[in-house]
Amino acid sequence: ARRCVKENKKTLLLCYNRLLGVWFEEQSQDDTLLSSGRYFRFLRNLISESSYAEEYMTEEKKASDEDLFSEILPVFGELAAMEHEDEFDVLVLDEGQDLLNSNILRVLNHLLKGGLSEGRWSIYGDFTNQSIFSSVGENGFQNLDKYTSYYTKELLTINCRNTRQIAEETVL
Repeated sequence: ARRCVKENKKTLLLCYNRLLGVWFEEQSQDDTLLSSGRYFRFLRNLISESSYAEEYMTEEKKASDEDLFSEILPVFGELAAMEHEDEFDVLVLDEGQDLLNSNILRVLNHLLKGGLSEGRWSIYGDFTNQSIFSSVGENGFQNLDKYTSYYTKELLTINCRNTRQIAEETVL
């Protein structure tokens, strides 16, 4: 994401995890070309800045958590994304194993210049060992294929997030 910003590209960096999202936000708070954080927080902010904000808040108060994340946020998020005038030049997703569901991809498709089929994007994730929602991990690439079948999958063998010392400390 930082490389894209250095290329003067408006970049969206999102993840699923709350703590990682907070860290992303802290690291990018002074950068006007980089929007980053947790996907659902970003989506809620996008909706609150749209003409659908009041209607969304009413529905949010009535909804169960399950309905909020599976129905309310996706519908209002897509409407807000379509209304959003500043598309992003680049999309970077971390924890893609938890974010490649059809509702999320539909929203991201509207936010990225050229959409997922023609736009510039990177998705990173551990689809084998870290999928919180197993159905997303298993079907994530099938969901992505609905937008584009032209992408490269590459196995990353170096763990840049967790050092060997952290891994050894957390072994059960």
